[in-house]
Amino acid sequence: MNIEAKHVLTGRDPRRNKHVSSTLLTGLAECAPEDALTQLNTTRSGLPEDQVEARQEQYGPNEVTHERPPTWYQQLFHAFLTPFNGVLFTVSIVSVFSDVIFAAPEDRSFRTIIVLISMVLLSTLLRFWQEFRSNKAAEELKAMVSSTTAVLRAGMSRPQEMPISELVPGDIVYLSAGDMVPADVRLLTAKDLFVSQATLTGESIP
Repeated sequence: MNIEAKHVLTGRDPRRNKHVSSTLLTGLAECAPEDALTQLNTTRSGLPEDQVEARQEQYGPNEVTHERPPTWYQQLFHAFLTPFNGVLFTVSIVSVFSDVIFAAPEDRSFRTIIVLISMVLLSTLLRFWQEFRSNKAAEELKAMVSSTTAVLRAGMSRPQEMPISELVPGDIVYLSAGDMVPADVRLLTAKDLFVSQATLTGESIP
């Protein structure tokens, strides 16, 4: 399969919160390929470098917005909020009243309270350290993954691989068998086209 696809939409720009409207996408899908090229002010040879830079500034990176990882103090607070810690903390409060406040002066003891609070702190710190390390490892693995796609731009003799995040509206994208569709695209030419939608529908057969 060899597909020449028209890239028409990047991801949301986190600095400006802009989107290419669904109305524009619908219009590009319904019009002829040459009309789509005209509407996006591009050609089959691709965009020149100055337009690429201008559109990157206007639309931002072509990437899905992800939830920011929790900060260390949020993870620490979450590690403290467990049923086990809740029980221990409640028992320690009861011990404050029974062993200190309402106890006779000669019977007052902080031993139980110290043991319970120590168990709460130890449980919280152990869980926090485990979650902190796992989240950090996940972020490092995510940073190592780099998805690319073949893009043709003005001045190139052939499509070149570049990060998907650098795509802009108007880029000419070439897809082949096994490639991931990098953005909302408008097909210009296609041969034996088949698109798997399993990641969207959960069904192995369209």
